[in-house]
Amino acid sequence: MFHPVASKADDVQKIIEAYPDTTFLIHLYREDLEKAKSKWIALLKEHDNLYFSMDAAHILFVNGNDIIYTYDSSDKQSAISDFVSTFDSKEKSIIASAIDAYKPLVEAVPDKVMWGTEIGPEYAFDPWVFNRAVKASRFVIAGFAPEHQEAVGYKNALRVFGQGVVADPGIKVLDTSSLPECTDAQMSGCDESCEIPDSDSLTVEQEACYQNCLIGKQCREVVEMDVG
Repeated sequence: MFHPVASKADDVQKIIEAYPDTTFLIHLYREDLEKAKSKWIALLKEHDNLYFSMDAAHILFVNGNDIIYTYDSSDKQSAISDFVSTFDSKEKSIIASAIDAYKPLVEAVPDKVMWGTEIGPEYAFDPWVFNRAVKASRFVIAGFAPEHQEAVGYKNALRVFGQGVVADPGIKVLDTSSLPECTDAQMSGCDESCEIPDSDSLTVEQEACYQNCLIGKQCREVVEMDVG
């Protein structure tokens, strides 16, 4: 996957033709999609190994900016508040604008466009933000022809990339964030019971034993990071 700009469309063509057995997925800023839309459509039509990711980050577009990044800040709550305020006041125009931008692409190459997120900032994974990103994406996809909606929503991605990682339903997820930090004595005890060597190299079995031992002691290990 990579992110070209409009002026590099010819270079994209050279790359995908040089590696016909490699699957390429591109995404674009709105302006780069618009500036070379006919070129991108032609490339997608003519090359079986090129696909397009229509991402939530670029769907959330206001006044020339991807607002998911505009509001990224060290102050998480401020970022969330600013994003929610803008989205809630401009939701309809955000959705309408995205439909106008992506519908010609979907209609031209419905088997080559797939939905993604491309959401990087930490604050964007807060439910107040992420749920709105998904909501907008659903309404945009609903703005396409009915016969294209499932393809863009998930079927194209499933066909091209497969099902991907599937979580074992038997896995039990434990939230250890509220547990107290393990004492040296607790960690040493687990080292001894699991026969942990005095090195950084552990087998999978030793690592599993150690972690289970700490869980049994109802504490969490705080790893010291070497940032020197």
